[in-house]
Amino acid sequence: RVGECGHSFCLPCILQYLQAHGKDTRALAPPRGSPLPFANTITAPCPLCNSWLVMGKLRPLRATPVRKYEVGNSVSLTLLRRRSGNPFV
Repeated sequence: RVGECGHSFCLPCILQYLQAHGKDTRALAPPRGSPLPFANTITAPCPLCNSWLVMGKLRPLRATPVRKYEVGNSVSLTLLRRRSGNPFV
């Protein structure tokens, strides 16, 4: 899953993190008409950048390998940037 900050996490890992470190903010802002009534109320700081992660706002991510690497292969990495307020990289 991808948080609004752009960091990606495997679903079981981020759900466990939110359960352990999250706060239930139902008392502060009860959601109205939400299909998952409490999904938008569990929040925790991102473990990488400390911006707030909201359980109901985590987006799906599909990673597809484009090449199989083996030990000794050289790898080229690209730093991606995301504009503020834009959910796409």
